[in-house]
Amino acid sequence: MLEISEIEVLNFDLKAAEEASKIMGRLLGLGTPVNSTDVLIAGIAIVNGAEKIVSRDRDFINIGKVSDLDVLVY
Repeated sequence: MLEISEIEVLNFDLKAAEEASKIMGRLLGLGTPVNSTDVLIAGIAIVNGAEKIVSRDRDFINIGKVSDLDVLVY
């Protein structure tokens, strides 16, 4: 079992906000709005070096189409 101290919390900072705004801009440009919280999560993930997101949330499929994230929806 994971201890709370073993979980790294990633910050939402200016770089993450800028990345999220690029993603949202691309999505809106395609006429594909998604939940803004999902876009913020993607921005945080990308600026922290994530290459993949695993989620049940299907909005990440569209986010993956306009970003460098590999998305696995289960």
